[in-house]
Amino acid sequence: MSDIRLRPYQEECLEHISRDFEEGIHRQLIHLPTGAGKTVVFSHLIKEQNARSLILAHTTELLDQAREKISMICPSLDVGLVKAGLCNGPPK
Repeated sequence: MSDIRLRPYQEECLEHISRDFEEGIHRQLIHLPTGAGKTVVFSHLIKEQNARSLILAHTTELLDQAREKISMICPSLDVGLVKAGLCNGPPK
């Protein structure tokens, strides 16, 4: 279980995503201000959906942050990182 508890607005965000997905809206976008926990939200979404996911980011710092949060929230997942000059995926 994750030590990261969702804030009420993060829980509401996940509820809206789930509701809209059930209504057939499969391409969704969420936006939250800086520091609001977007990484935590999508990490919980990955856990809830139990589906393969691709995270795209433009800096190594954001990729490392995403990898860390996903590993904290979903410790049983193998999280790989692919970027220019590096392919550090899960063991095969």
